[in-house]
Order: sequence, then C-alpha cells, then structure tokens
Amino acid sequence: MSEEWTEKNIKRPKKRKPMTKEQRQAAAERLAKARAAKGPVEYKNIHPVVVALPDEHPFSYMKIKEWMKHNRELASSLRSDIRRNVNGSIAKLASVNGYLKIMSHYLKHNDWTGDYYGKDEHMRVRWKTIAPKQQ
Repeated sequence: MSEEWTEKNIKRPKKRKPMTKEQRQAAAERLAKARAAKGPVEYKNIHPVVVALPDEHPFSYMKIKEWMKHNRELASSLRSDIRRNVNGSIAKLASVNGYLKIMSHYLKHNDWTGDYYGKDEHMRVRWKTIAPKQQ
C-alpha cells in the first residue's frame, strides 16, 4: 500500500517565460498608471495631528515608526535570551513591550502616556501644566 517516494511524485510549477523588452516596458507603464490613479497615502489608523508633524519633530510619525521597529527587533532578541535563561531578560522584555504599547497608543490617539521617549527610552519627558490647580 505505501508507495515509495520518487522524484516523479513531485509536482513542479512551470518556469515563467522571460518578458521581452516591449512587454517589460508596457508592464512598467501600466504600473506607473496604477500608482498615479491610487493617489496619496492616507493614514486612517494614525491620528491626523501626528501625521501633520514634520519629520524633524521628536514625536513625528516617521521617528515613532523607526523606534517601534527597533524595539520589535529588541523584543525578538530578548525572547531568545529568555529561552537561554539570561538573567534580567524577562523584565527587559516586559519593559520593551510596555514601551511598544505606549508608542502605538500615541500614534492612534496623539497622547503620550510614558515618562520617557526616544529609541531606547533614554530621554525624559518634560511635563507642562496647561490647567493650573484651582485654589
């Protein structure tokens, strides 16, 4: 009943025929037309105030995105450290995951809830009182 595995049993897809220069040029034109019709990028899940900030601003969308990418990579390496039983890696991972939540909350609501900011949370937020306590 059990049939031995042979090379014939493998189903292989056909290789694509290479495009000619004319076909490649026509495909590039179609793609350019489709990109032009698509219009500008809309950030529906990002708060409009965050999107409007210039890229040089400390809390701009591009900087926060870069910080989130860095911290996701850091979290990945910390998870492997946990599997190797490295001391302190569980606490560091919890801290990084919390920071990622702070950043995603900021992007959605334009409300920074943490006391630190930056790529590695190395800068302290200077809080400012906008409505003084009534006496």
